[in-house]
Amino acid sequence: MTKIFLHFFLIIIICTNFVFAQTWKSYTTENSGLSNNVVNSIAISTDGTIWFATDDGLCTYDSTTWKVYKVEDGLKNNKINSISFLPNTSQELWVASDSGITILTVNKTEIVTSPSYINISSDNIISNKVKAIELDASANNWIGTEDGLSIITNSGIYSFDENNGFEKPKVNSLKTLSDNWVHVGTSGGGVSRLKYNGVDGITSASNIITTWSGLASDTVLTIYVTDDTLRWYGTTQGVSTHFGTDTKSINYWWIYNTYTSGIVENYVRAIIRDKNNTMWFGTRKGISKMLTDKTTWQTYTELDGLISNNIFDIEVDKNNNLWIATDKGVSNFPNTPTSIKNIINENYKLSLSNFPNPFNPTTNIEFAIPKTSKVKLEIYDNLGKLVEVLLDKKINAGIHNVRFNTKGIPSGVYFYRMTTEQSAITKKMILIK
Repeated sequence: MTKIFLHFFLIIIICTNFVFAQTWKSYTTENSGLSNNVVNSIAISTDGTIWFATDDGLCTYDSTTWKVYKVEDGLKNNKINSISFLPNTSQELWVASDSGITILTVNKTEIVTSPSYINISSDNIISNKVKAIELDASANNWIGTEDGLSIITNSGIYSFDENNGFEKPKVNSLKTLSDNWVHVGTSGGGVSRLKYNGVDGITSASNIITTWSGLASDTVLTIYVTDDTLRWYGTTQGVSTHFGTDTKSINYWWIYNTYTSGIVENYVRAIIRDKNNTMWFGTRKGISKMLTDKTTWQTYTELDGLISNNIFDIEVDKNNNLWIATDKGVSNFPNTPTSIKNIINENYKLSLSNFPNPFNPTTNIEFAIPKTSKVKLEIYDNLGKLVEVLLDKKINAGIHNVRFNTKGIPSGVYFYRMTTEQSAITKKMILIK
């Protein structure tokens, strides 16, 4: 009976390894129709066709056919900075480059009408070096560039740079909120908040900056809004989240960085939520996902099959699969677990807690790991300074306890983080003296 069980167990392991080996698929110029391996942006049309903005043309893939579009096909520049379907349910693909904007009407992999253009010469926008494009609810065009912001409305065009109050004019990202305010992510100026009121021009609110808000850095690389009106700001120093309308109260902010969470790096260029409500974060050192409990994290890197750790963009297709743009090509991650993976995942459960909490002067940290693994248990203060490494060695599977003695450290909020070879969990505790 024991031999039969061992044989069955070995078969499961072999099958599991096969499943994980088949998990990732990557596309490059060598094995696909990509025209260049530097992929800056991805957009997915309503019919499921994938569009890729590269350093040498616009590529499209419908699961069977690849096509490439370049200057000779109507683009103004082969080096494309970003692409978006605007509105996202339309067939209008907006292509941003250093030569302005090309607007394409597409059907699956085909361009079905002649392109139209927005640039300095035809529309008097502030710069042709376009990095981000957005539409507000009134279909006004918001154009973020290296040199400032332009808004094209029915009544005219409004432009902002350092000469008229836009002190940090480089725009990295744009996002329209449900109340029609547009949040503008800048390099060094935090988040500018603007709104076209349709009467007498642009209304502005004070910039969201680090000095008075929970924004992790004043260089904001990407902005994402989930349908629960929670705003996510990817910055050079981590991800900040904000909920509600009170931007000044720290109670409505939270920062995910390498000491308060399991995210692999603080430089976050891409944020998205999949259909399982799992959050994904693209960094320069890999892609991290946060489960719905907001404490369980997992990171994928080149060691797991990702084609490059340097992530530029992430999109989720209609089947909940991830498409990941990098500097070495595109990785596709099937995000639907197989039955074998479900078996393994059900058995692979981490847990971490402490009691009492709040505490003084000691607390007991309890953790469980399902298999032998190297475990690191660290304590950080609320400024990110490492206070103590409680554990850093290989531990057998099971439930374990480690006592943390404050040893004279002051009252306050502290974070304890457990990292294993498979995942990471961070929790908060409060010392009250």
